[in-house]
Amino acid sequence: MNIDIASLYLILALFFFLLPVAVFVATSEFRDRQVYWWCVGGLGTCLAFLLIGLRDIVPNVFSFYVAHIFIAIGFCFRSLSLRLEISTNIYRTALIYAVVGSTYFLVFALLVYTNSSEFYRLNWVHGFLVLMSLDLLLISQSIYRDHKNKGGKLIAWMAIFILIGLLVRMLGYTTELGGFGVFEQGTDQYIGIFFIMIGYVLGNFGFIQLRLEKFLENKKVVDLQLADTRIKNKSLEEMLEEKNALMSTLSLSAKANSMGTMLGAIAHEINQPLGAIRLNTELLMALNSRAGDREGFQTSLEHILQDNERAAVVVSSLRKFFVKGSNEFVPIDISEMVSDAHRILMPEARLHGVSLIADIEPDLWIMGDQNQLQMVALNLMNNAMDAVAGVSGEKNVFIHLFQHENRVMLEVSDNGPGIADGRVSTIFELFNTTKEKGMGMGLWLSRAIMDSHEGTIKLLTGQANETLFQVSLPVYLNPDH
Repeated sequence: MNIDIASLYLILALFFFLLPVAVFVATSEFRDRQVYWWCVGGLGTCLAFLLIGLRDIVPNVFSFYVAHIFIAIGFCFRSLSLRLEISTNIYRTALIYAVVGSTYFLVFALLVYTNSSEFYRLNWVHGFLVLMSLDLLLISQSIYRDHKNKGGKLIAWMAIFILIGLLVRMLGYTTELGGFGVFEQGTDQYIGIFFIMIGYVLGNFGFIQLRLEKFLENKKVVDLQLADTRIKNKSLEEMLEEKNALMSTLSLSAKANSMGTMLGAIAHEINQPLGAIRLNTELLMALNSRAGDREGFQTSLEHILQDNERAAVVVSSLRKFFVKGSNEFVPIDISEMVSDAHRILMPEARLHGVSLIADIEPDLWIMGDQNQLQMVALNLMNNAMDAVAGVSGEKNVFIHLFQHENRVMLEVSDNGPGIADGRVSTIFELFNTTKEKGMGMGLWLSRAIMDSHEGTIKLLTGQANETLFQVSLPVYLNPDH
């Protein structure tokens, strides 16, 4: 051998430094107290071999005292780290290791202080190392027996190889095969260091395997718990959604039932005064025709009669709409219908200072129920006039009727404050209203009427951020219209 024993100790120190660093890096994702203690143990052994290898260079206090403190620290921390795999309650075991390590150091210091021969010092050191290696072997066997972990087997082989190396060295300096000195050249030295290095490599691989399997086992448990939690959360969310949907449906059903009863009562009750108004109006018209027409009297009576008939038709139309399959669609001049709605609302618009501006393309025909569609147009115009009621400047409502390709488009826009973003998605829902006296039925009913006419109604943004409702209906193509 060309390498002197002191250099081998330094190489061994480097070896004991690199392996715990590798373990520390390899366990970055599942690093815990066991990893820290194992690496501290490896670095303690590293410093011990480093100081022993530098015996003739550093003061004797380092190689004789400090080095052996690190030897005790190295083995004790490695053993404590492995015992955590068996039990987390290691306080008593830690005290025992502290007593054993302190006893080892004090006895070795006494041997140095009394100038005992190196033979006795070597026997004491190797005896302590054999004891700690046997302890590692017992711990690793317990780990494998309890957890069936391959890492426990590798650590057991670590202890066996270290024991072989120590026993070969002890055999060497107790016989004529080797020398008494620490740096004495001999085959036993090389064999001992070689076995210790192999054992330490196996032990570190075993420790990584041990921590990896523990991490994967814990991760599997956590993943199962998370999966179970997700399933429970999902079930809870579904239950909450079903509950909310059920409550919403029950609420709407209750309101709809109340509304149906109310509409039935209103239709029943309103038909009676409408009928009386009609009879009285016809009587007045007959009396007036006999007495001679006075200025404007006959015209006013005719308007009363027209409005009376329109109210009766609206009630009838609503009843038909809510009875499935009772709609009777006919060709309608929607241009005339929108113009009529515009005429009806003009007096109210002038009363409130609203500019009700209409741009109506003539002679546009569709198929539908005129009274239902007129309700839609009147509802949109009334909503627009309500929207501009609080505007301090000009109050403008624009009505635009035109044909686009094979669709008739009715657009009603206003320069009011607009609709809040949070209400845009629910604007057409039943009982959704921002008016103090509103019932939240107008836009819902308008959309329902559009659906029955194969049309659409949308909320858009017009020029200068104006609120714009757009109604689209299929054109009625007929050579006569």
